[in-house]
Amino acid sequence: MFEVENIVQVDQPIGRVWDVLTAFAEFEQWHPYVWIEGRAAYGGVIRYGLKQLAGLPARRTVPARVLHFEPKRTLGWRLWVPRLLTVDEFYTLSGAGARTVVRHHVRCEGPISGLIRRPVSRKVKSLLERADAALATKLGDRVTERYRSSDRRSKRR
Repeated sequence: MFEVENIVQVDQPIGRVWDVLTAFAEFEQWHPYVWIEGRAAYGGVIRYGLKQLAGLPARRTVPARVLHFEPKRTLGWRLWVPRLLTVDEFYTLSGAGARTVVRHHVRCEGPISGLIRRPVSRKVKSLLERADAALATKLGDRVTERYRSSDRRSKRR
């Protein structure tokens, strides 16, 4: 298992950031790599689509389910390749007033996660940074503070 995280701060209140992240129908307009169809609700099945990326055909979809959902705090989904890999992508929000810290995580688990860690984690870091900058632009803002992206390898307990 490994996790890649990018952390940014934007000068927007949590409620505004939450509204943009839960408006799945609008993802394709601002997110450089992803489109989502469905409802932002715990347990909801969504269509998670990848725009043309890494040589994949445009509008490729993978099965996904919303499994991280705590209003105005956590939103995310799980993608999977049966018996090989699960990928959780999620956002956690914190802050007060007009500033929000956005933690954007991608966690990979499964038999092949160890094999793909090195080639995938660097690419994912770059993708998260670009996606988070696009989120800030959608919010009518820019990233006001960028924290160091991290890549952590975790052992199962």
